Amino acid sequence: MSNNYKPLPDGLIIKDSGIEGQGLFTTRDLSMGCKLGISHYRINGEYIRTPLGGFINHSDTPNCGRSQIRIKPGLDKWNLVIVENISAGSELTLKYIIYDPKKPPKINGMAYLGGP
Repeated sequence: MSNNYKPLPDGLIIKDSGIEGQGLFTTRDLSMGCKLGISHYRINGEYIRTPLGGFINHSDTPNCGRSQIRIKPGLDKWNLVIVENISAGSELTLKYIIYDPKKPPKINGMAYLGGP
């Protein structure tokens, strides 16, 4: 039995980004409507990012979106979905809605990165 764990779907890589730090890039053309996999979970109000959600950078004009699925009360997941055709070599981006990356709100002096 071999361990073939792959944290990213085929054709996606992480590399240095011109937006911020490292980002999620495609090595193949992606068509609008393509579902890439789960980017985030929310369990009892706490957000957990997968490798897809952990490396995708913010854009005000994103080429990806998220589709929420309610598993049961207190458990949600979001699939990363392509919202426009993307060429090989492009960075995948998402409009952050959990918080504003330019000005995260503060609660008790700490940046709030929780949900809506």
